[in-house]
Amino acid sequence: MRKNAQKKRIRQNLELISRMSHELRTPLNGILGFAQLLEMDESLNSQQQEFVQAILNGARHLLNLVNEMLDIARIETGEIQLAYDLIKLGSVIDESVKLIEPLAGKRNIKIVNQTQLDKYYVYTDSTRLRQILLNLLDNAVKYNRDNGTVTLTSRSEGGNICIHIKDSGIGIPKNEYENIFAPFYRIKGTKVDGTGMGLSLVKQLIQLMGGTIGVESEMGEGSDFWFSLPAVKEDCSGRMNLYQERLSQIGEKKILYIEDSVVHLKLMKKILEPFPNFLLISANFGKDGLKIIFREQWDLILVDTNLHDIGGYKVLEYLQEDGRTKQIPMIVFNAGTVSAEMEMLKIAKKGSKEYMAKPLEVGLFFRKLEQILTQK
Repeated sequence: MRKNAQKKRIRQNLELISRMSHELRTPLNGILGFAQLLEMDESLNSQQQEFVQAILNGARHLLNLVNEMLDIARIETGEIQLAYDLIKLGSVIDESVKLIEPLAGKRNIKIVNQTQLDKYYVYTDSTRLRQILLNLLDNAVKYNRDNGTVTLTSRSEGGNICIHIKDSGIGIPKNEYENIFAPFYRIKGTKVDGTGMGLSLVKQLIQLMGGTIGVESEMGEGSDFWFSLPAVKEDCSGRMNLYQERLSQIGEKKILYIEDSVVHLKLMKKILEPFPNFLLISANFGKDGLKIIFREQWDLILVDTNLHDIGGYKVLEYLQEDGRTKQIPMIVFNAGTVSAEMEMLKIAKKGSKEYMAKPLEVGLFFRKLEQILTQK
């Protein structure tokens, strides 16, 4: 009952914001249109040009606020639909850096891109990913000092790629770390223009993509905003072309994937999309997977070890102990820590199981598929 009331309230808020958006956009269209015409008028003196810029800046600020409020409301109601595709992460970062460089150049702020992501892809919405990066880069420039730096770095962390955007600005007090992701919150003592909605929207978009975001900061030294997203290694499209003919000739195969991450499930569906002879069924929990397994015959079982209920290792133990499932080939996915690898080696000795670390190397995955599914 309470959940339905909450949904109704969120829906009412979206309808209100949508109506407000329409009512505000109509006059803003006129304000921005005529102000831009005035901006092009060479007969204006310097003071008049200054007034026109103030009008434009104020109108654009209001338009950004309306857009961000509408996006947040749509996320809360589940109305934002991400256009998922395999995206080369390094390319989106390069594009975003180029877009923000003119703003940084006005204050002689240097943007240093040290990310090394040539082999990494993410399965997400490229437009929304670019929106996230531009928002974080814009903040790194706005809250920086003149002649400062913005440094981008990356690292592989389990099945994710983590991107760090570090500035040399004023810093954020530790007691404000959580508050800065709240709507309309502004860091105390700053005079930087902004809507106060950007970081809130960024956090919700990243969570919608199955990722996480955080910040570390030192007062007077700068802030390091980071976010991580599930990633895949190597170019899937090229590898698919390489293996598609052989895998397509294997015949019809039924594959079960036990995985609680929606993003990883969508990624696996995308990877296997070129093979209509493979039927992929998924289970979001270990217990659900165990129920499904005994209902049908399977050619292959894929299991992630980091399940939130009984855990992937426990699922493997149950399957190994049951005579009906003991001989089913399995591929086990793990974040790739040393201790987990050692445990998987012990489990692999008991049956026909393969181990793969995340981020997933697609070429290696295809090779394992061919080896397993062609075994007699």
